Amino acid sequence: MYDMRQLNVRYFEVEVTGDSLIAVGVMNVSKDTEYQNTLVGWQQMICGYHSDDGIIYKDYINNVYDTGIRYGEKTGTRNVGVGLVFNVLQTECDIFFTCNGKRVFQNYFDVDYIAAAISMNTFNKIVINYGEKPFKFDLNMMKEQLVNCIDGTQL
Repeated sequence: MYDMRQLNVRYFEVEVTGDSLIAVGVMNVSKDTEYQNTLVGWQQMICGYHSDDGIIYKDYINNVYDTGIRYGEKTGTRNVGVGLVFNVLQTECDIFFTCNGKRVFQNYFDVDYIAAAISMNTFNKIVINYGEKPFKFDLNMMKEQLVNCIDGTQL
């Protein structure tokens, strides 16, 4: 994940090609829990954005947010990003998701130890970008917003 430690932001993007059914997100790895045969987001302490229905599942299958934006080659939306914004003490954070460089969701996410998570059912080639090349999403804009927020100015 791209690390802007001075502003406590973590971010990565996944490029999805072909006909793919995947879920991209993050998981809290502080608990000894095994996750098998399920998509990211359908379990406790995990948040995942699903390509087939455009729904973000957070902490269980019944806690859903419908973005209305599916991703994958069929839809023309090929790039999905996942980011975390921590508070100054790093005791709480917000998770956000992007599609083709635009933020589509942001919400509180309870974490102790976090890891990127990708689950796949049907998939073709995917490319994970941890910051080796420019992101579709403008992290500099987010940096400016966070600095303004820290300085007490309006976002």
